[in-house]
Amino acid sequence: AAEVERVRTEQLLNQYEQTVLNAFREVEDALIAVETYSLEYDARMRQADASRQALSSVEALYEGGLVTYQEVIDLQRGVFGADLQVSQALQLHHSSVVQLYKALGGGWTPPEGWTSIADPEEAEADATQPGAEDSEEEAEGAPTGRER
Repeated sequence: AAEVERVRTEQLLNQYEQTVLNAFREVEDALIAVETYSLEYDARMRQADASRQALSSVEALYEGGLVTYQEVIDLQRGVFGADLQVSQALQLHHSSVVQLYKALGGGWTPPEGWTSIADPEEAEADATQPGAEDSEEEAEGAPTGRER
């Protein structure tokens, strides 16, 4: 019986060690992701700024009649693409921060009355609840019909 307990205790110890190692790995991976996506975001911002500067220069050349409008449109398209990449990099960075919080064992409880943009049905249901219109009118300073 003592031998069985010793083996069982050893198994539990091994499971615990594996759990701790997995937790450290998850935190390390999340820290690396946060750093990587932060650097990517910074690089994408520099790229977008350079695209905007190029667009500004080409617009000035266009106003002076030195380039065609097609060149302006091409650079506008490039600025849009660069801005889209900035947005995607920022989303990845924010997601990596959330993963880091989760890996550290943290959680987040939304404040009372908070609605998620990720669940449009929930937001729509909240907007159709009785009294929702009254609170908007009060916020704007409009009469609510309750004043005498």
